Amino acid sequence: MGPHSNVVRNIRLLLSLRGMSQATLANAIHVHPIHLNKLLNGKCKFSIAHAESCAMSFGIAAHTLFFPAPEFDAILREFSECLV
Repeated sequence: MGPHSNVVRNIRLLLSLRGMSQATLANAIHVHPIHLNKLLNGKCKFSIAHAESCAMSFGIAAHTLFFPAPEFDAILREFSECLV
């Protein structure tokens, strides 16, 4: 999986975990919901600016969105344990 795939996977996971809709995220990052859908479905590539905006919306560091699944999932587990 490449960096773009990692970003898409990780954003989809965060949307699911937070119970956030694509429309809500699109509004938060100031893009049209259709454009965000294209980004998440691989029809457009995420820019660094998009990744930074998404990360800010989720309250995480932008570079973590580029992490492969095992590393990203480990960070989420650590974060979840801190909230308990």
